[in-house]
Amino acid sequence: MFSVELWREIFDYFHLNDLWYSFHGLNPHISAIIDQTIVHLNFEQQDSYDYFVDNILPSININNIRSLKLQNAFEIHDFFSIYSLESLQQIQFLSLNFRYYDDNTPFQFWNQLSSLKYLQSLKIIHHQRYWSDSNYEEKNLIFYSIFSENCCPSLKSLSVRTGGLCCRSSIPSLIPTSATPHIEYLSIDVSTFEDLSKLFFALQHLKSFPINFFQLYSDQNYDKQWKDMMVLTPIMPNCIRLHLNLPSHMSFKHVKYLLRQTPDLQYLILSGQKHLLKARRWEKLLL
Repeated sequence: MFSVELWREIFDYFHLNDLWYSFHGLNPHISAIIDQTIVHLNFEQQDSYDYFVDNILPSININNIRSLKLQNAFEIHDFFSIYSLESLQQIQFLSLNFRYYDDNTPFQFWNQLSSLKYLQSLKIIHHQRYWSDSNYEEKNLIFYSIFSENCCPSLKSLSVRTGGLCCRSSIPSLIPTSATPHIEYLSIDVSTFEDLSKLFFALQHLKSFPINFFQLYSDQNYDKQWKDMMVLTPIMPNCIRLHLNLPSHMSFKHVKYLLRQTPDLQYLILSGQKHLLKARRWEKLLL
């Protein structure tokens, strides 16, 4: 008979569905080992999720779940109608992709983030064509919970993608705390530098920063915003990777400003409009 450690090592190579189908129920000893195995849930296909719900979910130990990746809004709402977010107290990785999202079924569990003490990575993706009030409130609550209420103290990676729906997607005003998480990877969509400035206090430990700036529908206060957010000390002293998507209202002075905030930068990826295609300006800026 194999040792418990060897069985666990073997089980690590199996998708949970395959593991359950092939081994669970063979004998009480093996079933007991499976019931104690760390669980990583990643559903690439709908039938994979359906099998899990029908055969595994009712008897799984929720405290064994370390990662959860759900691919569409149906899976998200169905899963969390069975288990609450706060019940996933040992989870370390959470990825929710809101494809096929119906705004008539709002997702309202972000007030439970305070329970996720061990969460290290949170990824949220929205695909709606239009940005609704509920989406706006949801994004505000996520940012406020993490940066101003000390939720998710172990968080290292945060990605919140809204698809550039910038009309109502500005970042809320945040209150810095002494226990702000040491986030090393941050990926967000923002409308202005003013939005970015609200996160300055949380960027000190950042190592990688993909950021999309989107064109505002109205930008009358842009110059004032730019002057108000100027700072002298580098904001991202540890950042080595920067990926910027720049719209037409961004200029070389904005790029220059961001580069000054990343003195240890090693990788730079830029995408933008044709007004930034000036080789001599780039040569002067980078050399």
